[in-house]
Amino acid sequence: MAAATAAVIERDFDRSCRLAERNLAQSEIVVGDNAARELIREWRTILGRGSRAVRSALLDPTPHGHDLRQMTPFAGLLSDAERVAALAAADAFDVLAQVS
Repeated sequence: MAAATAAVIERDFDRSCRLAERNLAQSEIVVGDNAARELIREWRTILGRGSRAVRSALLDPTPHGHDLRQMTPFAGLLSDAERVAALAAADAFDVLAQVS
């Protein structure tokens, strides 16, 4: 899912950033947790660094990368077809990994 999101962001960074900023603003309204607020601030910093920084954050395999993705500001970015394709690709990968 993260790789598919990164590809869409790469195609249209400006539109993706506008959506992300709206989602971050909405998140600020509903979260009370300091850790969540820190992740929101971090996403804003990442967005300000450009599409490569966003891609890096989305694909970060560390526990911190996982935490960032839990607060992703890109909800609603992928179309239904893109989301279904990403899930199908992940399922196919899982099947191949089990066979190997």
